[in-house]
Amino acid sequence: MLFDIYFKTPGTTIDDRPPYTVIISEDPDRYDKFDIPIVAEVRGRLNGGSEVVHRVAFPDGRGSEMVCQDTWAATVGVDSDGQGIILTDQGELKFTDTTIRVGIRSSLKIIDGTSLEEFEHATPEWQSHFFRDKLAVSRDGRTYWRQTNICLDIDSGARFKQVSDKLCDGAQLHPARSETVEKVRRTGRYIDDHEAEYLWHYLWEIEGSNHIVYLYPIACT
Repeated sequence: MLFDIYFKTPGTTIDDRPPYTVIISEDPDRYDKFDIPIVAEVRGRLNGGSEVVHRVAFPDGRGSEMVCQDTWAATVGVDSDGQGIILTDQGELKFTDTTIRVGIRSSLKIIDGTSLEEFEHATPEWQSHFFRDKLAVSRDGRTYWRQTNICLDIDSGARFKQVSDKLCDGAQLHPARSETVEKVRRTGRYIDDHEAEYLWHYLWEIEGSNHIVYLYPIACT
């Protein structure tokens, strides 16, 4: 799957690792040129080898303000910390670098309708408006993704797993009822001004289930 990739901008130092992604070269002012790569140094394991720093050229994804990404790459796995496995011209590169994030986990959440406990799920992009692949949510709150004619489980380990095609049929989602929205609102988790006003637009109920889906819908502008 094609996953968005985000670099860590200057900020807090992480243990003894670099405080932010080491960018060797870029041309952020040429928004009309997508053939100019972003070259970065990132720590990882190439084809299962030793953990070393690799110099990687990524496509420049910042040329379009409507996508709100740094770059992207063909991805075959991503863990709960956003450290993924991408494909390169020299093979598979597994990131161990904490300054680079593959995909995002704040845009898709499953909320238990009884306990209101919340679970974050991986998404290739940060908003549903731009999801390239079809999301399917099952009645038990599991999530699957259809990429062309393949159904994938991207949340059950470091690598994506192909699963039964039937799982990508998913359950029916319906806009959350007002009482469901208020129940989630009372958790106090969604206090951002925009979320507070439009929370009803983020929440869906799964037919035949007490699970609630939080799905970030807003297009980046």
